[in-house]
Amino acid sequence: MSKHKHRSEPICLNCNAVTYGKFCHVCGQENLEPKESFLHLSQHFLYDITHFDGKFFNTTKYLLFKPGFLSYEYNRGRRASYLNPIKMFVFVSAFFFFFVFTLFNKSEEARRPPKARVMVNGDTVYSGSYLSGTKFKSLEEYQRYKDSLPANKRPGWYDDRREISKIKRRQASGQDAQYADEALIDRVSHALPQMMFFLLPIVALILFWLYRKIVHYYAHHLIFTVHLFTGFYILLFVNGLFIWLSEQNKAIHWVHYVADLAGLYLVIFSALSFKRFYQQPLWKTIIKLTMAFFLSLFLFVLVFAAVMFYNLIA
Repeated sequence: MSKHKHRSEPICLNCNAVTYGKFCHVCGQENLEPKESFLHLSQHFLYDITHFDGKFFNTTKYLLFKPGFLSYEYNRGRRASYLNPIKMFVFVSAFFFFFVFTLFNKSEEARRPPKARVMVNGDTVYSGSYLSGTKFKSLEEYQRYKDSLPANKRPGWYDDRREISKIKRRQASGQDAQYADEALIDRVSHALPQMMFFLLPIVALILFWLYRKIVHYYAHHLIFTVHLFTGFYILLFVNGLFIWLSEQNKAIHWVHYVADLAGLYLVIFSALSFKRFYQQPLWKTIIKLTMAFFLSLFLFVLVFAAVMFYNLIA
C-alpha cells in the first residue's frame, strides 16, 4: 500500500485537537491530506478487504479449534490480534441465514408435492395443510357467514382471528389455498434471526446465573455467548452445506458423513468452550452445559410459540 501524504498542520481535521505525530491522541484519526487519488482509494479498499480476511480466518481457526480461548483472551484485554466478536457475529449470522433462506428454500420448492384436496367444514378445498384450509374466498363472505349464525354459535376470538388469517393467506396466494400457509411459514422462519438475536443476551444471563461465583461480570458472559453462537452458526453452515450437496448429487454418499461429523462436533465444541472458559471440572461442565441447554431451549420454544401465535392471528 502506497504511503499517503501527511498534513504539515498539527491540527486534527476530525476533532480539531492539536496532534503530536501522525495520529490524533484524542480521536485516533491519522493526520492525512483529505484529497486522495483513485489509485490510493483502490489500494486502501484492497488492503481493508485482505486485512479483514486475514483476521477473520485467524479468528475462525481459534474459535473452532480452540473453543473458549477467544473469550478468555478478550476478557484479559488481548483483542487487537482477533476480529471484534460483535462484528464477526453480525457477519457470520447474516451469511448463515442468507444461506438457509436461499438454498434450502429452493430445495423445498423442488420437493413440493402436488395439490391435495381436503375437507374443511364439509366443503372441499385445495390446501397443503389444514392450517390454510378455508371455504371462504373473502372476508366479506366470512362476515356474512358469521352474521347468519346465532350469537352462541359464533366463533370465539381466537378461532375468528385464525379464520381471518387463513382467508388473508389464501387471498395473498391468488385464491389458491394449496400452499397459502407458506406465507405464515415464511414470516415465522424469517423472524428466526431476530429471535436468536433476542435470545443471545438472555442466554448470557442464564450463564451469569450458573457461573456467578466464577465470572462476576455479565459482559464477560455476553462475549462468551457471542463467540458460542458464532461457532454454532459456522458449524451449522458446514452441516447444512454438506446436506445440501448430498441432496444435489446422490452419488457422493460420503458428504453426508461430513455433515454428521459437523453436527457431532457441535456438541464437542460446546463442551470444550465451557470447559476452557469457565475452567471447571468436566463433570460440573457437563451438568451446567445441560442446564443451560434446556433452559435456553425452553426460552426458544416460548419465543417461537409467541411469534407463531402472533402471526396466526395477525
